[in-house]
Amino acid sequence: MRWSKAELTRSRRSEERMADSLQWHRLVNLSSGRARASWWWKTAAALGPPAVAFCIQYFVLHATMSRWALFYPAVFVASLLGGLSSGLAATAIATALVPLFFMEGRSSYLTAPPNLISIFIFVTMGIAISVVHERLRTIMVELERSRQWLQAIMDNSPNVIVIKDFTGRYLMANRRLEELLHLGAGECTGKTDVELFPEESAEHHHRSDAEVFAKRSAITYEETLQVRGESHVYLTSKFPLYNSEPYPFALCAIWSEITDRKRTEQALRQREADLRQAERLAHLGSWIWNPADDTFRWSEELYRIMGVEPPSPPDIPLSGANRPMAPESAATIRDALQVVLRDGGAHEAEMEIKRPDGQTRWIDTRGDVVRNERGEIVAVAGTAQDITELKELQRQRDEWTSLIAHDLRQPIGVITMAASALPEVHAASLPDQESDLVKRIASAAGGLARLVDDLLDLSLLEARRLTLDRQWVKPQMVVREAIQRLSHITVGHRVNVTEGQGVADVCVDQMRIGQVLGNLISNAVKYGDDGSDIGVRVEQHGAEVEIAVENRGPGIPPEDVQQLFNRFVRTSRARKSGVRGLGIGLYIAKELVVAHGGRIWVESTPGQTTCFRVALPARAAEQKVA
Repeated sequence: MRWSKAELTRSRRSEERMADSLQWHRLVNLSSGRARASWWWKTAAALGPPAVAFCIQYFVLHATMSRWALFYPAVFVASLLGGLSSGLAATAIATALVPLFFMEGRSSYLTAPPNLISIFIFVTMGIAISVVHERLRTIMVELERSRQWLQAIMDNSPNVIVIKDFTGRYLMANRRLEELLHLGAGECTGKTDVELFPEESAEHHHRSDAEVFAKRSAITYEETLQVRGESHVYLTSKFPLYNSEPYPFALCAIWSEITDRKRTEQALRQREADLRQAERLAHLGSWIWNPADDTFRWSEELYRIMGVEPPSPPDIPLSGANRPMAPESAATIRDALQVVLRDGGAHEAEMEIKRPDGQTRWIDTRGDVVRNERGEIVAVAGTAQDITELKELQRQRDEWTSLIAHDLRQPIGVITMAASALPEVHAASLPDQESDLVKRIASAAGGLARLVDDLLDLSLLEARRLTLDRQWVKPQMVVREAIQRLSHITVGHRVNVTEGQGVADVCVDQMRIGQVLGNLISNAVKYGDDGSDIGVRVEQHGAEVEIAVENRGPGIPPEDVQQLFNRFVRTSRARKSGVRGLGIGLYIAKELVVAHGGRIWVESTPGQTTCFRVALPARAAEQKVA
């Protein structure tokens, strides 16, 4: 790169200022050191220069020079070496010596006007020189202190900080650069980038420096430096430095190392790419909802599941008005989100959505709350998986199950009827052994009938073809009838019923809610401690009527609670207990409660108590909604 004449001129001026700075630095060391010297040094500084000037003037020059000629530099040297006090003392000594030894008419020297004027001028100049030196020394000490503070600030910065002149020579460099280049303290000063860095890096620095001086403004960029075989990435900021002149005389560069950050960013980008690939292969999208401003963020795969082209960038927040889905689908999703906010925990649901093109899809959604450090809910995050093909397979399976269940009902009914009739027809001639076999047949047929009923209910629930015969009833009556119907199961257990005051009516299918309670109470018998009490409470909490079934026993492990209400799921303790089951009872109970607009959950303390709670909308709440 060629330099213009003006640039070369500015470069020379910069070098001159650098040389002047070094000279002043030496003066500072001298003057500040002498200022801290002992009294004998100040005395020597006050007496020595005037004595030398006197000897030269009197013995060597024989007073042929101007009588004050050598005493001005004597005062100058005295004040420079000893400070203000030495300069004033040297002035006083010279004022006494010159009239005595070098002025004519010594007897009347105090009254001669020319002598008085020359003495006055010398004294004034001596005082002025001493004061100026003292002031200059103070300024230089302050400048040195400021320079040391600046150097300390630079040295203790984690970033590389340098100051370069117009030619690219380093005027100052902090310890971080010296450590990076494995150089000693001050070894960078006076050198150029060519002497410190590889040719390619040095040329890049030279171009960026020229850009700063040409634009006379700051620039910021990322650069990679190869230092001793290691690659370092820096975020570099360079800006010009000005003095009283309108053009910059130097520039400052700050290199912030971002090597670790760039590696982390690269790793995050790779993980995001892997996540997008995994979501695409699994047809699984992710989302996050901010309840404060009602905005969503969707992953790219979720856009595809919803049948919408992802925007660019795909993480643009979506407001409620701009959500790309049918209104009925948006309402379904909003209801599910309100359940998560209300319960404050994880929630899973399968829902049918309608795409903007009119096509319907089934998705399996899972969501959980996100809390801040104060425990407040700030967002809801979750996933949505396209299970349309799976739902079609389930539909076919449910139709087959429903068909088989219907076909099995008749022969099971015949077996049950025959097993009930045999003891009556052959009451007198039926041996005890054969009577036991008939009872076994009846019991097995009853269990098979219940299994077929559960499978039929499961198929109806899955196909959304279950009909409810709902009417307003008192929940206490539903509970009492369910307990009475299950009296043969609760033998050996005392069932304690607690009824709250002023419990409102509920609009339910009495048979189906009785089926739910029957499942909960029978589970309390099967999985509770032998002979332990079973508690049933009916209370109203706000707009809901809550029915709780509690028992004492081993309890439910925390890791099994989340999946407890899924179909064909049994806890590890249930599988080890020897109690047979398919794991669909609680799933059917949950679906029946949800079909009534309610909710069901469990609270369990392993080794102590387990409590299943069913919350149903109360009459007042139903009327308010209507």
